[in-house]
Amino acid sequence: MDYLIVIIFSTLLPNGMKDMYVFERPSFETVEECINGANDPKLIKKMTAKLYMEYGRAKAIERVICSTEKKIVEVLEQSKGTDI
Repeated sequence: MDYLIVIIFSTLLPNGMKDMYVFERPSFETVEECINGANDPKLIKKMTAKLYMEYGRAKAIERVICSTEKKIVEVLEQSKGTDI
């Protein structure tokens, strides 16, 4: 089962939901590998550069998690149409 790194930002979107970014690459075979990857200074530098390219600025990060693609899709499906 592949694990992906998910960045959850501190700011709220206009609909009250948290903004997040899912890194599809690299993926990891175990949650332990994912956690190690998420804490690797070289990978952190690459992810930070990618986020800056995507958003054009630094954004405050609330947390970084490792999750399976299946679980990410489930959470996104459950949140559709949800207002806070």
